[in-house]
Amino acid sequence: MVDHIRDFPGSVQRCDVLIVEDDELQSEEIAGFLTRVGLVVQSAETGMAAARVARLCRPHVALLDYNLPDAIGTEIAAEIRAIVPDLDIIVMSGRIEGLPDEVVSALGISTFLNKPVKLGALRQLILALVQAHRASGHCH
Repeated sequence: MVDHIRDFPGSVQRCDVLIVEDDELQSEEIAGFLTRVGLVVQSAETGMAAARVARLCRPHVALLDYNLPDAIGTEIAAEIRAIVPDLDIIVMSGRIEGLPDEVVSALGISTFLNKPVKLGALRQLILALVQAHRASGHCH
């Protein structure tokens, strides 16, 4: 999978959601489901790509898979949080049941979801987070 963001030198493109998922089919399914309701979505399949895309698009929400080829979700959450401080972070995993409260608190993770995620509930959650950003005037 190739990152979907287009590189324009010197410009930052705003996006609503950054999906960081190494399963291309799952990433495309979630992205399609979110774009159908008007959200601007960018994708990355590794932690390194996620940081690069976050710098370029300044997302409102990051949806992070916990297990990626080059990092775990909490490492990526910390890196992306440093790039976009007011970002909402959702971590999802099919391999772990949750994260310790101190990790969630330290990284400012909004929600942890077990896979498989229910797309309708995920879309409602992400829409609410994006709308809260827009209402508060937090434009990156």
